[in-house]
Amino acid sequence: MTDTLTIARVGGQGDGIAETPAGPVFAPLTLPGETVRGVVRDGRLEEVEIVTPSPDRIAPVSPQYGDCGGCSLQHWATEPYLDWKREQVRLALNREKIEVAVEPTVAVAPGTRRRLALHARRGPDGRVLLGFKARKSWRLVEVTRCPVADPRLVAALPALAKVAEPFLEHPKSAPTLHVTLTLDGLDVDITGVERRSGGGLSRDAQMKAIEASAAADLARLSLAGETLVMARQPHVQFGPATVPVPPGGFL
Repeated sequence: MTDTLTIARVGGQGDGIAETPAGPVFAPLTLPGETVRGVVRDGRLEEVEIVTPSPDRIAPVSPQYGDCGGCSLQHWATEPYLDWKREQVRLALNREKIEVAVEPTVAVAPGTRRRLALHARRGPDGRVLLGFKARKSWRLVEVTRCPVADPRLVAALPALAKVAEPFLEHPKSAPTLHVTLTLDGLDVDITGVERRSGGGLSRDAQMKAIEASAAADLARLSLAGETLVMARQPHVQFGPATVPVPPGGFL
């Protein structure tokens, strides 16, 4: 059965929310004021069709948007989106009974994100794919462009796929490459690697990973916070301070 709903607001996870007699219904990729149509299953609207779009709806900049789960609100115009972000901070503080003025949200320009968490899988043709998980799914969406990320991260994707390949040695491995752009080059920490019965990667896989790291000119390659090879100590800039980054550190 198809339902037609009106989106009242956007929730904290980025889904539109429609109020119904049965309770709230969450509708992905929708905006306040929009009339939408779809099938309600377990409180979520699926097979969503936009009947009446919001005047604040814009064209997303990413070619993978809608399928890729990395971003959820690229279809929202800048000003209402920034107002919504500010309101999320105010609501979080209010829940903790913290009264403080919340300044307007400071927007970050596209192409400036310096850290990505890329999932690696082997495709049907044996090729190593890098990307993000699809929305509400374990399926990998291969990424070849990302308007949010620094172009230097995007340019490194082919080399990073070669770095990831040795970590797929075990059939149960599902590596995630945590890639940080530092002043000294890319710092890559890999998690999600299945441990062999003998412990860790085979010597052959380790050597292939180190060779791929050198070919990609990585500053450092680590496995779950343990350094495998470091050509240069990675640093990042915080104001006037230059700070060394620990293996697996989160910025």
